[in-house]
Amino acid sequence: MVDELTDSNPELKTLQDQRDRVVFEQEKLKQQEDEARDVLGGLRRELRQAEELIAQLEERQKINKSVPEEVVQRLNELVGTFTRKIRADNVVDVQKKMLDALNSAQQALARQLHEQERKTAQVMLEFLQQWPERRGDLFPEQEYRGDFIALLHRLENDDLPAFEARFLELLRSQTQNNLNRLLLQIQRATQAIRDGIEPINASLMAAEFEPDTHLQIEVRESQPAEAREFMAKLKEVVDGVLNDESTLASEERFLKLRAVIEMLKITDETPERIYRLRLDTRKHVTFLGVEHNADGTRGAVYDSAQGLSGGQAQKLVFFCLAAALRYQLTGAGLSTSRAKNCTIEHDGKQFSRFGTVILDEAFDRADSQFTRRGMDVFNEFGFHMVLATPEKMLQTIQDYIGGAAVVQCFDRKHSTLALLEIEDA
Repeated sequence: MVDELTDSNPELKTLQDQRDRVVFEQEKLKQQEDEARDVLGGLRRELRQAEELIAQLEERQKINKSVPEEVVQRLNELVGTFTRKIRADNVVDVQKKMLDALNSAQQALARQLHEQERKTAQVMLEFLQQWPERRGDLFPEQEYRGDFIALLHRLENDDLPAFEARFLELLRSQTQNNLNRLLLQIQRATQAIRDGIEPINASLMAAEFEPDTHLQIEVRESQPAEAREFMAKLKEVVDGVLNDESTLASEERFLKLRAVIEMLKITDETPERIYRLRLDTRKHVTFLGVEHNADGTRGAVYDSAQGLSGGQAQKLVFFCLAAALRYQLTGAGLSTSRAKNCTIEHDGKQFSRFGTVILDEAFDRADSQFTRRGMDVFNEFGFHMVLATPEKMLQTIQDYIGGAAVVQCFDRKHSTLALLEIEDA
């Protein structure tokens, strides 16, 4: 009905169309208003975010009043990778991108730092394994990086490579001159002892140990385990010292040399007893007393007085004692000029300048035959004998002494002394 009226009335039709256009324009304006409101809300949000960012930056600026120029430059370069210019509409986006980039870079640097710390710890551990003596003040931990670096600087300043040739020369010369000499001295000590025993054996040939039998001393090598171990390490250092060798081989030789030197120190690990077993060559041999018969055959062999009767033990001891005293006091085994200084001549006979021998409990367990033989030995060697012996031995030794001192103690408190000459007795 309305459409018919409108169609039949052109004027009304025109008004109808105008009204529709006004309604359309009104709706369009309403939509634009809504869109403007949305944009305004977004701008207000961005404004608040910008204000908050400014406040954060101002707060950070208060904490970090001065930012290094290098940092500012690198941040500006990073900003340039995202935008030509920071504006209100892109400041938040640029901030987010920068934070993401900085976090990624920080994580990458953290991984690199972790890897470097691992490598550093490995290098420190390898250094301490090669030089274990530094473990007392260094540990393969990050807290000790400064100490390791300080040690490195000290070694670099010392310029040790410049002294490498001198080190090799000293190592070779010291090893050859000192340790090689020590090795030879220990190796030759047994023969030197045998040579020293020969004059004593010559003295023992001056008197019979038994009828038609003489006692001789034999030397046998008997190194203890401590000495054998030391000799083996010493040989490792000395062997090949004259050969040309690399720096690494020289350093290995130096470490062996240091181990040998440590074995020569008296410490808790190397007490004095072990030290003496290594170096005292007298403990590297044993002595045997061997009877030699007139026909050249060997008789009894004595390695100690164990198992002998009291008289037999005294007999063995006195024979060795007399021979040793002759060797020490009468110049036996010395050169002719030195031997003259040890003796004097009286009535055409040679006597020791110092020839007094004092024996306590002399021959108290020996039979009279051995006692006379022992006194004959001492007389033969030219010794002046002072004997402390029980009265029962006076009859046996009276032919060998010129006087006596009789000591008596009746009350176990006071002693009396009586002197007499045997010729007057």
